[in-house]
This record gives sequence, C-alpha cells and structure tokens, in this order.
Amino acid sequence: MQKVSLISVFAVLALFGVFNGHAAFAQSKTCTLVLNISTLDDNGHARKVKNTRAFVVRKGTRRRIPAALVSGRPQFPRLRAGRYQLTVRKPGFEKTTQNVDLDCSAMNSKTEFEVSLERVGPP
Repeated sequence: MQKVSLISVFAVLALFGVFNGHAAFAQSKTCTLVLNISTLDDNGHARKVKNTRAFVVRKGTRRRIPAALVSGRPQFPRLRAGRYQLTVRKPGFEKTTQNVDLDCSAMNSKTEFEVSLERVGPP
C-alpha cells in the first residue's frame, strides 16, 4: 500500500510539472506592431498611405507573417520579441524592406513603427 501512495505522489507531481510548463509557455510576452506609413507630397509634406501590404519574417526562420489591415493601417498582433525583417508594398510605390527589433518588455504592449514610401513615376 505504501508503494501505491508513493507512485500517486510522483504522478501528481509529474502532472503538475507538465501543466505548469504549458502555462508558462502560454504567457510568453507578445506585442502588437502597428505601421504608420507615409510618403512626401510635392511640397515635402508627409502624407499618410493607407491599405498597404506588409509582412514580417522573424530572423532565423523562413516563416512569413502577413499584416492585418485595421482602419487601413497594417498591424501585426501578438508578435513575440525578436528581430524581424519588415517588407511593405503598395502599387505606385517602391517596395521597402527594413529591419525591426521588437522589444516586448511589457506584456501585450503596442509598438508603432514609422515607414516612408517613395513614389514610382508621376504622382
């Protein structure tokens, strides 16, 4: 009878360890990356550019994560902290690629990132 109770204690401890590990993984820090995209008009004033396509690739992976458009602005919800390569495209503008270091020091924080696009051809 003593062996059964000892085995039960180990089983309970093992289950607690498994569930505790999943809880820690589920609470990893993530951020939302919001892009503010603009271009310069003929007078040199910044003008917002809406409905652009954007995606990021986390450094060291080949996983491409597309942005969701929210009110015409590309957003990446729930990105984990790390280094990303950001690509932004819109017809009539040059494609731009930039590196982004995302620091999610506060859980579920929002980071805004400025991107400037250059027109291709006449306005």
